[in-house]
Amino acid sequence: MDIFILHLLRSKTLVLGLLCHIQLRLKPEATPLSVIRPILTRWTSHYIAFRRLLQLHTSIQTLIEQDEGSDESEIITGTTAAKSKAIEMIAHLKDDSFWIAIKRYVFTDSTLVLIKSHLEPLAYAANITQSNSARLDTVLLVFALLYTRFDCLSNTADTQVARAACTSINNRWMASNQDVFIAAVVLNLAHKAQPFVKSSWFSAGLLTVLMCRLWS
Repeated sequence: MDIFILHLLRSKTLVLGLLCHIQLRLKPEATPLSVIRPILTRWTSHYIAFRRLLQLHTSIQTLIEQDEGSDESEIITGTTAAKSKAIEMIAHLKDDSFWIAIKRYVFTDSTLVLIKSHLEPLAYAANITQSNSARLDTVLLVFALLYTRFDCLSNTADTQVARAACTSINNRWMASNQDVFIAAVVLNLAHKAQPFVKSSWFSAGLLTVLMCRLWS
């Protein structure tokens, strides 16, 4: 349903124009934002689209209130089918549970920019590991970041997502050439063995054996 809302909002040129006008009225000094249509084959676009939808929350609510107070609706227009979809869209946008369902995975930073915490670490990971400067040590540290972020989700509603993400990351790690990744981090003078837990597994002696095994 969330995707349906995004596509329907994006398809209504008049609604996009009204949203732009409302944003300029609320914050004349700010650059107006538009609804983003997610691309099915680019999952990070969903992260960006939902973040934008949350940024437009106030403007969307203002638009609906303004439209309901007018004699003729500027949102519910077109054919019977189009009007039916618009009515359904408005019903969802007015439903607090719709926004709560999205904000359940949201935190607010100091600039009041709402970001989905389920998708944010994945989007960061994708951008970091796909960059030209990504190295083996970068990949392992990103894996650790992802595992930590999902493992720290304490909300009961997040349990299934957290478990699935941590299991997937763990399976990937178990199937990888662990020695190479560990060596890459240790040989990075900015990190050395600091990212690893202090245990006998990462003692100077065993790390030396690991390096010799890779060298041979």
